[in-house]
Amino acid sequence: MTTPPHGPGDQSGADGDPAGPPSPYGQPTPYGQPGGSPYGQPAGSPYGQPGAQPAGPYGQSYPGGPSGPSGSQGTDTLSVVALVLSFTCCLSFVGAILGLVGLGRTKEGRAKGRWAAVTAIVVGLLGTLALIGGIVALVTVGTSLTTLDDLEAGTCLTADGLTDDSEENVTDIREVDCTEAHDGEVVATEVVDGEPTGCAELASAEGYDGTNVDISRMTLIPISEQVPPQDGDRVVCVAYNTDGSSLDAPLLGAAS
Repeated sequence: MTTPPHGPGDQSGADGDPAGPPSPYGQPTPYGQPGGSPYGQPAGSPYGQPGAQPAGPYGQSYPGGPSGPSGSQGTDTLSVVALVLSFTCCLSFVGAILGLVGLGRTKEGRAKGRWAAVTAIVVGLLGTLALIGGIVALVTVGTSLTTLDDLEAGTCLTADGLTDDSEENVTDIREVDCTEAHDGEVVATEVVDGEPTGCAELASAEGYDGTNVDISRMTLIPISEQVPPQDGDRVVCVAYNTDGSSLDAPLLGAAS
């Protein structure tokens, strides 16, 4: 049996396959999809989203990165907290420290609120200095005050309310040199045991009498913790000029 010869228009091969040059891979297109995209997705998008622009290497924004047209985040909370604390009396130094931290957090526009951090540092430092100054002043005043137990006959002193008859209390007693201007001088002391002895009698026993001191122009007053003094209380008798003028020398003519 013979095979009919192939005519000019016959494009079939000897085995019935279509004629023509074979495909280098033996398939018209990979995976049976139209040409243009090797994975069946429209061209132009590397991860299957048409026209999307990736924000980062993995499709996510970096934490702390730009978050809008301005390229900055919201106001830094720590800087605001630092500002509030810097105005607080005893926590101003904490506000200053947090302000320094907030200054780093708001560097180069990474977050808003740099003004709050700077203000917190300035106000916090000033508040801390004021607090330290107040503590030093209180300690200085406290150590300079004199108690009734420290006073003896011949001690010269200044005190609030001593020469003012309208004042009921004598406060802020300070011992001073008798050659300096002072309000009064201690002429006698007594620890009460039963009935208190009068200041005139006590002063006379100490030599503060008309012979040694001109007491006609002076007033004698007792000072004690309680009025009237109770048993065991210390009474300090102080003499001062009745007209309220200052003294500038010891009453008995010798420095104490």
